[in-house]
This record gives sequence, C-alpha cells and structure tokens, in this order.
Amino acid sequence: MKNTWLFIFVPLYLVVFMNCAFAVSVTPKDVSIDVTDLAGGPTTDYRFMQLHLMGKDNDDTSLGEEYGSQRYLTVQTGLWWAGNYNGPSNYLVLSFDANGLGGIGTYPAGEIAFTIDGSPFEIALPRITMTDQATRFSLYIAEDGSTYYGRSDHAGTTGGGMGKDLYDRSLDLAPSEAFVPEHLAAAIPEPSTLSLLGLALVLGVKRLRRPQKPL
Repeated sequence: MKNTWLFIFVPLYLVVFMNCAFAVSVTPKDVSIDVTDLAGGPTTDYRFMQLHLMGKDNDDTSLGEEYGSQRYLTVQTGLWWAGNYNGPSNYLVLSFDANGLGGIGTYPAGEIAFTIDGSPFEIALPRITMTDQATRFSLYIAEDGSTYYGRSDHAGTTGGGMGKDLYDRSLDLAPSEAFVPEHLAAAIPEPSTLSLLGLALVLGVKRLRRPQKPL
C-alpha cells in the first residue's frame, strides 16, 4: 500500500511542479495612475542605445503615434528623463532604439525596473540583436514583468523611413495576438501554490514510508 501511494504522489508532484511552479502571466500590464521614474537597472549595458517606455490604449499595431504622445520616459547609459506623457494606459511597450552605430550588436538578457503606480516594477528583458543604426525592437509587458515580442519573427526591424514609421514596424502583433506562450520573450517566474502542495504531498509520502519503531 505504501508503494502505491509513492507511485501516485511522486508523478503527481512532478507534473504539478513542471506545469505550475513557473507560471507566466499572459495578462497585459496596465498603468492606473502614472510612471514616475527608473527604479533600477538596466542590468545589461546597452551602451548608447535608448530605451523608451510607452503606454498604449488600442489593441492594434500602432506605436509611432504613441511615441509622439504617450511616452513615459527614456533611458540611456543608466540615466533617464521624462517623456511627453504621464497618465493611465491599457498596455505597456518597451522599445529599444539602436540610436546610431554605437548600438549595433547582441546584448544578453537582463532586467530593468520602473516605478509604476507608486511601486517598483521589475521587467525581464531577453537577449536582443540590433543589426544596424536604425534598428527598433519592441516588447509588450505582462502584469508579472514578463515580456512578449512585438513582432511575429521575434526580431527588430530596420530600413528607411522616419522614426514614426520605424516604431510602427517594430510591432506586427497587436496585444491580443502577442500575449501567448509562443511569443514569450523573457519571464519572471513565481512559485505556484500548487507546486508547494505537491511538495507537501511528497513529504507526506516520505513520512508514511518511515520504518516504525518496534513496540
């Protein structure tokens, strides 16, 4: 009977742990009040590249308009300055601008944090490649700080055109299309309650299997 319990609960724990221990949100992060400053990072050295945090209200692939009217702040070489907007948004987009030849290259994964609605909010950043001086690369932000690619090819975009056009081309996925597992860029996992339950079950099995002291 003891072995039967073992064969039941150990596989159950493994299934629960693998599927639930690192649950990643597919819900977009919104802003209720404002974004006030850079709270930490970035942990990756992006040299002279500029990172723009922008709000977005519509479920479409527009970003050039948002750059011109809904940009919270810009980060460059560890410094930041306020953009042209501070208010609520339905979605958040972090867009990378190579900002010249100095931004060309491949950058490792990292993190950055902003103060959103009065609290620090950490965001996971994937490994990215900027292929030329005009490359734009955009990420949607989920409510747990995980990020999702703005384009279906998971790459940046470049080519001729004005800045507004480049930002528009950095998205070809609307928010409703981007927040799915296949477009996950980087995750900030959190332990699941179910995984802790599974661990408790395994510990309970170990207790059942302890040899009993002779009377």
